[in-house]
Formats: sequence, C-alpha cells, structure tokens
Amino acid sequence: MRPMVFMAAILLGVSASISAQPASQPAPKPAAQAPTPAPPPAPRLEIGPIVRLDTVSFENGATGAIPVAGVNATLHLSGAHSVEADVTQAAGQIERRYDPGIGWSAAFTARCGIGPRMAIGGRAGVAARQYKELSLVRDAPDTSSRRVRGGLLLGLDSVLELSKHMSVASEVRWVGGGLAGSGTEYREYGLGIRTAFRF
Repeated sequence: MRPMVFMAAILLGVSASISAQPASQPAPKPAAQAPTPAPPPAPRLEIGPIVRLDTVSFENGATGAIPVAGVNATLHLSGAHSVEADVTQAAGQIERRYDPGIGWSAAFTARCGIGPRMAIGGRAGVAARQYKELSLVRDAPDTSSRRVRGGLLLGLDSVLELSKHMSVASEVRWVGGGLAGSGTEYREYGLGIRTAFRF
C-alpha cells in the first residue's frame, strides 16, 4: 500500500503546483499604425520647344540643309517607355526648287538611365513634311505643286535631368521614304536639341 500512497502524494503535489500557476495571458496586439501616405504621382506629360538642323535629299540629287523649330510633347507610359510627337516649321529653300513647310513626327521611345541624371534612348516612328516643289522647265513657265515627303523615323537621344520638372535633350535622327530610282526617294538627317517641362 505504501507505494500507492507515495504515488498518490506525488500526483497531488503536481496537481497543486499546476493549479497555483497563473493563467497565461494572450499576447497584446500591436498598436495599429497609421497608413503611410502614397507618394505623389510622377509627372507624365512633357512639353517644350525643339530646334533642329535637317539635311535633306531628293530623288533628283537635290540636297540642302534647313533649320526647323517647333514644339515637342511626350507622354510617359512607364519609367522607360513613352510616346512622343512634334510639330515644326522649316525655313529656307533647297536649290530654288523645294520650299519646306510644316512637318510632324510621332514615335515610340525607350530609354535607360546611365547615371543619376542621365539617360539614353532610341525611338522609332514616322515623320513627314510638306514641300512646295517648283518645276523648272526650259522655255516653259514655271509651275509648282505641294507634296508631302517623309517615311520611317529612327533616332537616338541623350537626356539630362535638370530638375524634377525640367530636362534638356540632344537628338540625332534619320528619316527615309521611297525606293531608290522610284522617283519618290527622300532622305533626312537631323541634329537637334529640345527642352522639356513636366506636368
């Protein structure tokens, strides 16, 4: 009987010890934190002036350089991709046969950063310009007609961020349309600079 009494005493002691311990309290819930305000959206629209010097050539061998100036607009689709368009007015005359007028272009652009404030990119799209073309025929009155010249646009640019809302970029571009020998060949090589203000 003594072993049984001894075991009973041990069990009673363990039970008393367990009942004497305080009940565990649930862990306190962390204090609710105020929501972090979302950062302001980055400017998506850029508008600014553009100036460029275009060297153009035609199917008959006529070539010349024309200064152009106008306005450029860019809509950012993401941090690296955007669409852009410009409208420009050209001045001068090419070999007294071609009077350039209003021109325009539209392109898709992709850029990548090469420094804290520098980025380089490429563009592909279409471009066109209206010309008043003079027909010079010996022993016949001169005649003129209006014609749109243009084609595929390819280009490169480098962008320098001056501030969150302003940048300046240099660009080089090529425009080509018409097949050689088809009577519609047109080539254009341009160097320009533009300033952009973000909104």
